[in-house]
Amino acid sequence: MGQHVWLLLATILTELLVIKKWSKGQFSEPFPKAVKVGWTIGAFLLVLYPIIQFGIPSARKYIRKHQKKGKTKTS
Repeated sequence: MGQHVWLLLATILTELLVIKKWSKGQFSEPFPKAVKVGWTIGAFLLVLYPIIQFGIPSARKYIRKHQKKGKTKTS
């Protein structure tokens, strides 16, 4: 991963730690089930989209590249 990704992850982690520390007692009632489901689906799609868009095609290229190399060595 590039430098910007590591910086982004460090910033997000820091923000989450600050929120966890200072938000005690902020919300007296638990979130409704619909809100939890909505946030879960949104987070899942946010992770799934880059994997499908960028991860799978590059993995396929890598596999094809190494399969071609393996076929030429045995022939």
